[in-house]
Amino acid sequence: MLRRTLLKLAALTGLSAALPRPARASSPAAPPARVVVVGAGPAGISAALELAERGVAVTLIEADAQVGGKVKGWTETLGAEAVDVEHGVHGWWHQYVHFKDLLRRADLHHRLNERDPKGTYRWAGGEMNANTRRGFRAFVGRFRAESKNLGYDRFQRDLRAGLKYLQSLEPAVARATLGGRSVAQWHKDGAPLTLWRVFAEETSHSMYFVPPEQLDAAEFALGERFTSPSPATP
Repeated sequence: MLRRTLLKLAALTGLSAALPRPARASSPAAPPARVVVVGAGPAGISAALELAERGVAVTLIEADAQVGGKVKGWTETLGAEAVDVEHGVHGWWHQYVHFKDLLRRADLHHRLNERDPKGTYRWAGGEMNANTRRGFRAFVGRFRAESKNLGYDRFQRDLRAGLKYLQSLEPAVARATLGGRSVAQWHKDGAPLTLWRVFAEETSHSMYFVPPEQLDAAEFALGERFTSPSPATP
């Protein structure tokens, strides 16, 4: 669905001449602006359409034979069977309001399915509904309880230590010291990451699609290593 939507967006970038132009005062016509956008993935297609809407002549360049980037799809033949394959986009989160607005302006928003209203964030010992105020309060309450149990100063120190640990972790070291253990076992063994103990259940399921008992600790740590923010200065 997203692939088809973005392909249509790409096609729309070639229709800049048909898009409305802003009114101009009578004056010598300036030469039209021309822009080259490199890469026809979601970002490139979106940028090209935004520019075309503003009267810019856009050339969209893609090195691959097919546009779409991480949301493109194609067909492979396995034996005698044709199978639809896609790159596998990591996630399309509900807070991407600018993209939804772009689809609405191009009359493509109806192609997107609304998120499941029963969607939840889960952690060890509880869950919250992602779309309710009560659920959000429960989520915040979980952090308060954790910091109260440990003491705020220790909770803060543990978070900072965890982030520093992440930033210093190298792939070879992670696989040598953590490989073969699950995230759940790592926590039992005393992982220095209080924040992960709060999020263990939710993160494992939402990002890696397996429970923490089945998720390799090294792969989990490295995944967080390259997505976590830089540690705060002590």
